[in-house]
Amino acid sequence: MKNTTISLSSYKIILIPVVFLLELSLFFVAVKYFGQQTGVLVASLSIPPIMFFVTKQFFPEVVAPRWLALTFWGFILELSTYPFRGYFGGMQASTLCGFAICLIATFLLIRKDRENTEPWLIALYILIGVSVIQLPVRIYDFTGTLISLPDYLAHVLGVVVGLLLYHRHKIVQTINLSISILLVLFVYFYGYSMWETKLAYGTFTGKVYKKIPVDLRLTDINNTAVTAKKGKLTIMDLWFVRCGACFEAFPEFQKYYNQHKNNPNLQFYTVNQPSSGENVSESFKMLKQRGYTFPMATAGYDNTMVRSLGIRAFPTTIVIDQQGFVVYEGDTKGAMATVNNLLQGGISMAE
Repeated sequence: MKNTTISLSSYKIILIPVVFLLELSLFFVAVKYFGQQTGVLVASLSIPPIMFFVTKQFFPEVVAPRWLALTFWGFILELSTYPFRGYFGGMQASTLCGFAICLIATFLLIRKDRENTEPWLIALYILIGVSVIQLPVRIYDFTGTLISLPDYLAHVLGVVVGLLLYHRHKIVQTINLSISILLVLFVYFYGYSMWETKLAYGTFTGKVYKKIPVDLRLTDINNTAVTAKKGKLTIMDLWFVRCGACFEAFPEFQKYYNQHKNNPNLQFYTVNQPSSGENVSESFKMLKQRGYTFPMATAGYDNTMVRSLGIRAFPTTIVIDQQGFVVYEGDTKGAMATVNNLLQGGISMAE
């Protein structure tokens, strides 16, 4: 095997961050003046010359077409996962399939070229190709791209595990592969849902325990004041008119309401958070025209309820226990699972 050595002089060490800061600067300037799509294009086009410069400085014995091909392969591997996100299972499918694709491709590319290039260097170039679009966008809008962070990390993990399959100790290969597969499967079945809940509602499971700082006083469809009564479990689905996801969640809320509407220990409300100038009665009418029969209320224009509950996103379904504590914030499915657990814990389910 060819021995690829690295000799770093002081000026070369300084050049590494300078070169990549230059690429990021190009990306930010392009985004500022031409939009994010152009910024991604600039970042993608700037990688080859940057990689050429770094390679010539640090790895002169690596033939240019080889590193370029490996980087391009990484880029193609990342692109191959995009259809899974949009059409074949969403982020979970992209996470699982992207991990497998990157692992297998890295393993095969190393096996094909390891006589000419160090395996870790092959994996590095593949990883750069995988990250060529991802990293600039994440640096530019870290918060906005958090939703897909586990997906990207799974792809990186696939490359790393593909490299570690060439570790000289079989036990290390087996342990790394087994732990990584179990981790990705956990993310696929449970982890991504927990991650989405964390980003939207502040917790991984939706479970909270906090006292409501103000009395919940709502106005129902007949303009009559109503209150979330202590001694009952209260399920509230908070929404607003321009929230498409809120309307998508209503059928599920209606289903649970139909199942438990006669239970004296429960009370249900969809709570509209109106915006300034909104006609609340028209909002109620909109829901009734769609055939919904669950109790409807409004929180008023001052946002007091939303602020006091610390609502982070819409729609949010909350569960308030008999003592007036919020015990769940999340989606409707999770809220009803919480309600069922509380019911089974001692509250009568008699209809």
